[in-house]
Amino acid sequence: MAGAVVMLGGADDSPAGRLVWRARAAGAVDSVNALIGLGVRPVVVASPSFEWLPPGLSVVCEPDGPGAFHFGQSLSALLAGYRLDRVIYLGGGSIPLLTREHLAGLLALLDGAGESPLVVTNNLHSADWFGLNRAELMVGTIAGADRDNAVPWLLREAGFVVKDRVFPPQLDLDIDTPTDLALASLHGGVGPEMRKVIQDERDLLGRVPTDRIAKVLGAYGSQIALFGRVPPGAWDALSRATSVWIRVYSEERGMVASGRVARGEVISLPGVLMDEIGPSGFFELLAGMVDAAIIDSRVLMAHRRIWPVPGDRFASDLLMPDWVSEPWLRRFTDAAAEASIPVLLGGHNVVSVGLYILASKVGRLNGS
Repeated sequence: MAGAVVMLGGADDSPAGRLVWRARAAGAVDSVNALIGLGVRPVVVASPSFEWLPPGLSVVCEPDGPGAFHFGQSLSALLAGYRLDRVIYLGGGSIPLLTREHLAGLLALLDGAGESPLVVTNNLHSADWFGLNRAELMVGTIAGADRDNAVPWLLREAGFVVKDRVFPPQLDLDIDTPTDLALASLHGGVGPEMRKVIQDERDLLGRVPTDRIAKVLGAYGSQIALFGRVPPGAWDALSRATSVWIRVYSEERGMVASGRVARGEVISLPGVLMDEIGPSGFFELLAGMVDAAIIDSRVLMAHRRIWPVPGDRFASDLLMPDWVSEPWLRRFTDAAAEASIPVLLGGHNVVSVGLYILASKVGRLNGS
């Protein structure tokens, strides 16, 4: 019988940070309910606290230990301690659009491998979830991973077979920012607990202009700009689903995995332009060229050699400069909020899986 490990970290103590944490906790509960419904046992939940879990849920609670948290050491200890061999690992809020049927398909892939070690994940280079067959052979490698994103890559480097991108790309969304939650709402395929969060926070999420962006994308002959770590497949999907002119500046893909962020080597051409004319000048110039813009703002932050606290980043995604304390990000957010065109801000998801979701939404609106 398969087991599962679900990990959820603590909340950032800011209004925008609490919003993201609530969404991630709700997504974790939806995932746990789906796993239990499939007969997965045990479901081990690791977290600093457990007040977010509904009473009576059939899970094993493992509180985070004292001292500094290390992802790989914590997960490998849980896998070994519970003797989990065939197992699904989920970060909180990592699979809000995967249904119970999708999870059943994931388990079937692991079953089909028999005694051959197999890793199944959404993204080899930056995983949000993964399934393991013969996990007892992998715990030594997993122990060295600082983050969950790196586990499948490390396992492949160690010689294990890895299958990724086994589901449609729009289902790869994980909840890292308020924009991701707004995109999940636009898609509509979330579980009941996350749906409650979206309903409760509809006024705050309404600041994220996903609907306005979708309207531009649905208008024949309109123009949109994409900036950041834009993968070719996502851009192509948007192009195929719409009849708009798309300006793309794709830059700094792999900036985290390659170490360029840590070494201070990120250079963004839009960032250089903003250095010269300021964020307000940039958006004024952009508004004369396109009808909307989607921006992976983390590239711009890395270009500026800043990495604001989560609450600042999330408030920027909500276009709420008054909630942002970092000076440059506050100016940038204010300029984006005051732009005469809709501007969608976020992390990597906004220009990757988010484009697939927008393409699907526009396709549904157009009846295709």
